[in-house]
Amino acid sequence: MSPSWREQIAVAICPDRIELLHMRRGGRRARLGQVVPCPSATADEANWAPALRTLQAALPACARSGAEVTLVLSNHFVRYQLLPWSDKLGSEAEELAYGRFGFSQVYGAAAEGWTIRLSGQGGDEPWLASAVDSELVAGLERAVAAAGLRLRSIQPWLMAACNGRRGQLAGKPAWFALAEPGRVCLALLRKGRWRELACFALAADGLAELPGLLERQQLLADVADAPGRVDVLATVDAAEARPDAPALHWLSPASIRGLAADQARHFQMAWHGLAHAMGGVSLDYRSRDAGPGRMSWAALLLAGAASALLLVHYQQLSAEAAARQDELNRLASAGGQHARNPAEARQLSVELGQARVVTRQLGFPWASLFAAVEASANDEIALLAVEPELKRGQIGIVGEAKSYVAVLAYIRRLQTTDVLGRVYLQNHQVQTQDREHPVRFTLAAVWRGR
Repeated sequence: MSPSWREQIAVAICPDRIELLHMRRGGRRARLGQVVPCPSATADEANWAPALRTLQAALPACARSGAEVTLVLSNHFVRYQLLPWSDKLGSEAEELAYGRFGFSQVYGAAAEGWTIRLSGQGGDEPWLASAVDSELVAGLERAVAAAGLRLRSIQPWLMAACNGRRGQLAGKPAWFALAEPGRVCLALLRKGRWRELACFALAADGLAELPGLLERQQLLADVADAPGRVDVLATVDAAEARPDAPALHWLSPASIRGLAADQARHFQMAWHGLAHAMGGVSLDYRSRDAGPGRMSWAALLLAGAASALLLVHYQQLSAEAAARQDELNRLASAGGQHARNPAEARQLSVELGQARVVTRQLGFPWASLFAAVEASANDEIALLAVEPELKRGQIGIVGEAKSYVAVLAYIRRLQTTDVLGRVYLQNHQVQTQDREHPVRFTLAAVWRGR
C-alpha cells in the first residue's frame, strides 16, 4: 500500500452491516474499527437500501479527518459474467455496450439501470464484466460528498480480494472462493486468467453446500489439471459456520497493524479494498472524468487556474503581511507592558499569533515550489491540483499522464529538484473509459524548503 498523506477510511458495505476501518496517515496502521449493523430491507426496496442509509448516517462523524474513502461492495450487490473476447470492439463505449448486452441476455431489461465495468485480460482472453445498480453508485457518491470526504474507489470485494492474492493465483489452475453469509463466489483461474466464475445464493448455513458446488463446477469447467480443493476467503461470520471438508482450504485472515487479531478478523473485506486497491482486476464503479486524451486542454486550464489561485493567495499574504508589519511591531512593543485587564491580554495574544502566522506563511518558498512542480511536467503530464499541507511540510499533486511510464518519469524529475525531497506515488488508476487510457495519479512529496 503506497504511503498516503491523508487519512484513509475503508468501508465494507454488506446487507446486514457496514465495516468502517479508519487508517492513520501513511495507511499502515489502523486507528479505529467500527461495525455498524443494518436493518433488513423491506419487500418494496432494494437489498442495498438499508446499508446506504446506514452509511449516510455514519460518514458525517468522519468528516473532520478530511479522509479519502474506499468503498468495498459485498457480492450480494454485484453481478458478474465472463464474456468472450471480441476483436470488433474499437472504443470504450462499444465495450460497455457489449457488457450491457451480455447482462441483458441473462437479466433482461433490468440491466439498463446498471453501471457496467469490464476488466480485460489481454490477448484473446475473456472479459470479466460486473454490474451494480446505478442508483446505488450514485447514492454512495452523494453520501461521501455530503460528508465532505474524498471518494477514492468503489469496488467489488471480488476485485480487492483477487488483486491481493494475484501472486498465488498466477501459476497452475486454482479454485478461489469468496464466502459471506448467504452468498459465495467461486472462480477458477489458470495462470492468473479467469476460466470459470459463478456466484450462488445460499441458505444461512449454506456453506455446507460448498463441496458439492465445487464438484459440480469441476465437471462444468472440464479442466483436466484443475485442483480438487478450493481456497476459501470468508468473512468472520461465514468462517464461524464453515464445514469441515477436505476439499476446502480456509485462508487465514490478514493481520491489521493497530488492531488485535480477534478484532482484525471483523474487518477483512474493508482491509482488502484498502490494501489492494490496485492490481490486475480493474472494476472501479466510481464516476471518473475524461483524461488527457479528449480533455487535455480542459486539464491544462484547470492546472492554470490552480496556479493562478495560488498566485493570488501569495499576493494576498504579501499584502496582509505588509499591512500588519507596523501592527506586529506595535503589538510586540505592547507585550512588554502590563495589559489593563485579562480580556485585553487575551486579545493581545490572539493578534500577535495571527500576525506571526501570516509572516511565517509568507516565508514559505511558494514561487520556487510551484515553479518546480510545473517545470517538471511536460506534454505527457496534465496537472489537475496542487495541494500544499504547510504544517506537515508536504504537498499533494493530482494529475493525469499518457502512461504509467510517464508518471514514473515525472516522479524522477520532481526528485531532482532542490525544493522537493522524497516523492511517493500514492495511487494511480488507468482511465479505461477513455480511448487513450490515460493514468490518473496522486503523488505525495516532502517539501524541503518549508
